[in-house]
Amino acid sequence: MIFLLGVLMVSSAALAQDAELGEPLPTLFVSAFRFEGNTAVDADLLQEILRPMTGQELSMFDLYVAAAAVAAHYHGLGYFLAEAVLPPQEVVDGVITIRIFEGRYGEVIVHNESALRDDVVLSVVRPLEKGDLVHQALFDKTRLILDEIPGVEVDLGFAPGSEEGTADLVVMVRDGDTVQGRFSLEVRPRGDGTLRMAPSLALILNNPAGWGDQLEASFAASAGRGTELQQGRVEYTVPMGARGKLGVGYAGARQGMKDALGVLDVRTWSNTLSVSAGFAAVKGFERNLSLSARIERADAGRSINGYKTPQERWRVTFGVDEQRLRFPGNGVGISSWSVSATASASPGTEPPQTKLNGSFTHRHLWDSGVEISGSLEGQLAFANLRSEEQMELRPAGHLGAVSGDVGWAARLELKKSWPQLAWLAGSWKGALYVETGAVQLERFPADGMPDIVQRSGLGIGLDWSLPSGHSLYLGRTWPLGAVPGEASAGETTIRYTLSF
Repeated sequence: MIFLLGVLMVSSAALAQDAELGEPLPTLFVSAFRFEGNTAVDADLLQEILRPMTGQELSMFDLYVAAAAVAAHYHGLGYFLAEAVLPPQEVVDGVITIRIFEGRYGEVIVHNESALRDDVVLSVVRPLEKGDLVHQALFDKTRLILDEIPGVEVDLGFAPGSEEGTADLVVMVRDGDTVQGRFSLEVRPRGDGTLRMAPSLALILNNPAGWGDQLEASFAASAGRGTELQQGRVEYTVPMGARGKLGVGYAGARQGMKDALGVLDVRTWSNTLSVSAGFAAVKGFERNLSLSARIERADAGRSINGYKTPQERWRVTFGVDEQRLRFPGNGVGISSWSVSATASASPGTEPPQTKLNGSFTHRHLWDSGVEISGSLEGQLAFANLRSEEQMELRPAGHLGAVSGDVGWAARLELKKSWPQLAWLAGSWKGALYVETGAVQLERFPADGMPDIVQRSGLGIGLDWSLPSGHSLYLGRTWPLGAVPGEASAGETTIRYTLSF
């Protein structure tokens, strides 16, 4: 098949050269076209495509153009391996035969040079059965799923199959990054003379058991303004089939606070165990849709001067999210949205509390390095919530946060990237953003009068990144409007990050 295609390409090129030299080309009368090998496209539709070329004298070059038009139609439908050729034939009554090789899968050949088990790869490529037509949508879905397996690098290609019209799928698997991490140190000197420092460390182990699994661990701490906070998280996820994931995790937090007089020593803690599941309902290059579920059991509590009040709490969340990639005239558009429903309760102490959360984000990027993004998120509660279930609002420039049962928050940001700025090495990115939002403190206030707090802020930032993984960020924020209850507002952020 490949040799025949090469001969036809050379012949058509030679005929085109003769046409350019003005030499007459032999012609024959074409009354109709006949097709062989087509199963995905009806012959009547192919006849309609070539109707302008029937009932007239055509040269051999014109016939090659006709075959190319048939192949192009297949390619437009996603059958990117399809070929249409003119087989050796005896033309009877002006009927021309075009033979179509639609492109079918042969064998699946896996060359695995990684720690990943072969069964994981085979479970992903199993839908690509021998004899099936090669189509762009299913091929892209398979490639995307393989690309998401942590700790390996996967390449897909085709080789000539043992049977005519088939192509063997070759899957090359190599070890990738088995360990990834990031260390960050953030310093925030504030206008009231206080200083907040927040170091953090995150580590990821990719494919530790050879199942395409992943182990994530992170720890963060902060101190400032009489408050100390430590929090950590460990989560292990393993794929379930080609499009599913199952995860188990633990998260813990400790916070200590002292009042200005040093009389009260308030400490809070939480220990949360979780089980999560996810399923990629739609997987493609331009669109992804995922379903998720999560169950958490939290052991939390508070102590004031050593007097402890522990409490057990359960939380169940179901969610759906989607991402879309678009290519408008002069750039790339990325949109995403998510919706989740959460029910939580403390057994034996209160009825379940339910809430809905949603978010939408859109980013538009241009080749010039300019990016504009906007996001909107909100929460709707169906009861008065506990503090840990409330929505927190803390826009740029505000030192403290306010929480409520119902609320919304929006952000609009303009970014500009420079691959290199003047003589300085590394890449640079500047940002200007504005944030605003509002929360209703209680869903059902006792006096029936909703207490709504609205806040807004403005921020700028400059990020400098080096190819070695080092980056430095400098930012400044200011509140917009009145800032009740805060002696001063606005803060500067200096953050160093090392990615490895």
